[in-house]
Amino acid sequence: METTVGALNLSVPFAKWAVICDSDDVAKMHAAAGLKSLFCSVSKDDPITVCAVQ
Repeated sequence: METTVGALNLSVPFAKWAVICDSDDVAKMHAAAGLKSLFCSVSKDDPITVCAVQ
């Protein structure tokens, strides 16, 4: 299994982004692409930076 770690800079608040990221539609899209989200969190030092592990 390949693991990808990414840092993203958001253009919307983390709470809004997380709702979309955790939605059923995005889960279906990820499943179709063979992706599984393992971890996602906002930086404690920068509220627009997200760390995602897939």
